Amino acid sequence: MTGQSAARLPITIESTLTKQVYARILLLLMLRSWGFRLFVAIALFGGVMSYYSGDYRIVSIFLPAVVLLYAIQVSVAVMSTKNRNAYLPATYDFAESGVTIKKQVSRNTLKWDALAKWKRVGRYYLVYASRHNFFVIPKSRIPGGRTDAFEALLSRKIGKK
Repeated sequence: MTGQSAARLPITIESTLTKQVYARILLLLMLRSWGFRLFVAIALFGGVMSYYSGDYRIVSIFLPAVVLLYAIQVSVAVMSTKNRNAYLPATYDFAESGVTIKKQVSRNTLKWDALAKWKRVGRYYLVYASRHNFFVIPKSRIPGGRTDAFEALLSRKIGKK
């Protein structure tokens, strides 16, 4: 790391995750999943079979049921009490040694090797501490002109797995 870029660390980001944003992220993750692709393939197959057989009962029951189940799943995840701390205002300090997350109820420092992966989903960065546990960094909250440096830091320290 050059002296100039090291001097620009930490990258400090203040953000508050809302339930609406979390639901949107879950929807975006669902649209990118292999399960969704499988669902679309099955739905298309069912649609073609219904068209040729003239019987639309299966499609008219199956599709709304799956959409309803997913809506319930997202609602439960968003309203879950285990996520209540996720909606508190947070300050994230991305430094050479790791990430410090400061909230009004806690302060945690994660070393880079404790982070599993990161990905960009829409206008958000998801930084994963485990397979299903992530924190959200809105791209709009990254200080001006530091988005490229932020992505470079994540790529260098975590990699894009």
